[in-house]
Amino acid sequence: MNHERLAYTLREAAAQLGGISVRSVQRLVARGLLRTVPGLRRVLIPADALQQFVARGAAVEDNSPRAEPVAWKGSKPCYSNAQGRRSGMSVSGTRAAEELSGLLEQLTGGKQRSLKESGG
Repeated sequence: MNHERLAYTLREAAAQLGGISVRSVQRLVARGLLRTVPGLRRVLIPADALQQFVARGAAVEDNSPRAEPVAWKGSKPCYSNAQGRRSGMSVSGTRAAEELSGLLEQLTGGKQRSLKESGG
């Protein structure tokens, strides 16, 4: 009886591909460069799919513009100091507090209440 593996988990496939990360294997699957076995609770990659991928010698770009960032899934990143990211300058805590105070004034119509008045 032949004991050759028929399919590998993502972690095992990553090891078979020279120790790349599991996330890299997930990206290959998402891009359609690696086939998976459908209909199972676990993601399994057939051994022949790994062999075909290696035989093709497919050049894969790391962080290509087509790959969607996992952490954001359809939304844009939100930086707390967005102005500083764009212009290269840092935003001080005082400036951020001033901007927040200005926004609160706009939202409350310029009315400031103390914590005692609001029940806090």
